[in-house]
Amino acid sequence: MDSPTLQPLLDVGLLGGFRLTSRGKPVEGVRSPRAQALLVYLLLHRNTPQPRQHLAFLLWPESTERQARTNLRHLLHDLRHQLPEVDRLLHIDAKEIRWADGAIALDVEQFEAHVTQARQAEQEGARARAVEQLERAVQLYRGDLHPAGYEPWLELERAALRDVYLAALERLVRLLSEQEAVAEAIGYATQLVQRNPLGEQGYLALMRLHEAREDHAAVLQVFHQCRATLARELHVEPGPGIQAIQQRVERERIAAASPTPKPSSPAPGNFEHPLVGRGENLARIQECWEQSSRGSPHLVLIAGDPGIGKTRLAEEFLAETIARGIPCARSRCHEAEGRLAWAPVVGWLRSPALRDGIRTLEPVWLGELARILPELRAERSDLPGGGSLATGWGRRNFLEALDRAILAAPPPLVLLLDDIQWADSGTLEWIGHLMRSALRSPLLLIATMRTGAPPDADPVTRLLLELELRDGMTRVSLDPLDLVATTTLASHLSPSAVEDRLARRLHRETEGNPLFIVETIRAGVLDDVAGEDPDHPVPIPAAVHNVIAQRLGRLSPKSRAVSQCMAIIG
Repeated sequence: MDSPTLQPLLDVGLLGGFRLTSRGKPVEGVRSPRAQALLVYLLLHRNTPQPRQHLAFLLWPESTERQARTNLRHLLHDLRHQLPEVDRLLHIDAKEIRWADGAIALDVEQFEAHVTQARQAEQEGARARAVEQLERAVQLYRGDLHPAGYEPWLELERAALRDVYLAALERLVRLLSEQEAVAEAIGYATQLVQRNPLGEQGYLALMRLHEAREDHAAVLQVFHQCRATLARELHVEPGPGIQAIQQRVERERIAAASPTPKPSSPAPGNFEHPLVGRGENLARIQECWEQSSRGSPHLVLIAGDPGIGKTRLAEEFLAETIARGIPCARSRCHEAEGRLAWAPVVGWLRSPALRDGIRTLEPVWLGELARILPELRAERSDLPGGGSLATGWGRRNFLEALDRAILAAPPPLVLLLDDIQWADSGTLEWIGHLMRSALRSPLLLIATMRTGAPPDADPVTRLLLELELRDGMTRVSLDPLDLVATTTLASHLSPSAVEDRLARRLHRETEGNPLFIVETIRAGVLDDVAGEDPDHPVPIPAAVHNVIAQRLGRLSPKSRAVSQCMAIIG
């Protein structure tokens, strides 16, 4: 009969934190950084008795020997009251200290054991067992060794363990790739990139795996992330291996591309009609994007009247950007929700482009984000609560958490915010904070805004002025379409040919407003008036009438009366 396994007196977790558990209950008493440092050092050297003189000098290197030994004696006295059954855990005498055999279960020891067993299994050709052991090791590595400690000796231990972990991830990706378990390998390669963003091995492995699945957009997204990170942190370009894959995939995409579409073909993004008359505006946004992708965050403000095509222009750019494998997130402000705090930010954070990156943040930041994303607390009940937003410190932490959530996405990143004139003050405050703190991040924020914004849009004006003063904003103002562009748009939408006189009449009546043009043709008005007097007014479709009514409804009573008089006068 097998002898029963002895239950350790203390479970210790040093990877990603400092956790003590005794018989299933957390031990919360050991809070002093010196007490934690002492226990960590003893745990890492658990098989060797440690002289008290050495420990005293290690913890108090600037004190005299006598004072350091006195400090150690006081620290040990405190530990007797903080650790349960301390006499069974530690052997302490006048000269040395060591852990009792079998008294503890240590995650670092378990991690190293799984790595060793994986290496042995691989040497024996048992690859499935090697993968199993490596997966267990990676799962145990919740974070770097005791991240709260800053002692020089701890930094060395931490770096050594981190190297073992990264090597384990690389071996796991390689073994899974050889077994053609591509999806699993992609997951671990992504983890490798997140844990070691300055190392090229993770990016290279991830690009190869996506290429094997013929996911060219994902390959290019990883390449852009790698290039932006290396440029921002090290001021270097990716190595030849990474660039070779990117160039090969670009050539394959060009070779596989369909012929250039005719003018009547659908626009990118499955739009109902092509973008007309906005080529210069689109090129201006593209210039801003190229500038921001080199590590300079920028805001592009697309301004114009309702129906002038602000959102359509922004969506056109996003469609082209997404086609290149670059992550994009959309959100919108609504007039009815203008005072609903953080609503547009929540829209961004819940988008697929940002969701995965948010899950990689540390618990302290997830706890802050849970204020506006309650689903995070449902997933992680252990998240800490944030401080009061009424205090300066609490608000700064919350804003930094929002910054980190955005910047956790693979760079470069494009954000779209529709109708910024209805944004709440908190969102606007944070956008200013983000553009200041993400100084070298490849981030482009596109915002649309109606001209003639309401009086309560002053916070928007202040934000835009601040960004303009720092050269952090470009304004793209949209004018009505000219006669040529109006005719081109009408020709794409009308089932029959649009005669010149009808095109001129349409341009005159709609004043070149794209929404009015689209709705007029969609309502069949051109067919109805084809034989009428060209000077006779074109009937106003219901959708156009609603837009005009909404604009009039936002005017003050005095301004509305003036508008009515102007309409009567003509």
